Amino acid sequence: MNSALCPTPNTQHPRHQPLQVPWSRLVQLCERVKRRIGEEHAAALLPGRPLVSVRVTQLYREGACVYVYFAMGIRGMAAPIDSYAKIEKAARQEVLACGGSLSHHHGVGQVRAEFLKSPSLTSPALLESLREVKRSIDPGNVFGARNNVMAD
Repeated sequence: MNSALCPTPNTQHPRHQPLQVPWSRLVQLCERVKRRIGEEHAAALLPGRPLVSVRVTQLYREGACVYVYFAMGIRGMAAPIDSYAKIEKAARQEVLACGGSLSHHHGVGQVRAEFLKSPSLTSPALLESLREVKRSIDPGNVFGARNNVMAD
């Protein structure tokens, strides 16, 4: 999911991370994620309305790579980063509920690492396999140290 926030007063700035979704769920995912961002923004009683847009950037036989851009005004907000993070998390949960992937070609990283620990996405055996592969190719833990599942 792609999302946006520039944590400086009075600004909006989109940030994004791509996802992949099967063709059969593409339209539903786009509609539901946009709706969920709007609902979460309204429920938090935040000022204005969020800007949400989607674009398809890569096409595959199985589906498409989708960017969801999300920006919100932050003027006068006490904790804009926290508010943004809550909305982004809810949107990412909606992506997963619609059959979209956690990420596409940018990897998982720190922002989405908590989702990797979800029993619906991974198993302890898979996580340990990932750690073993990481240890075998990076025994000094130089690359991606303390990121995603390597943070444990």
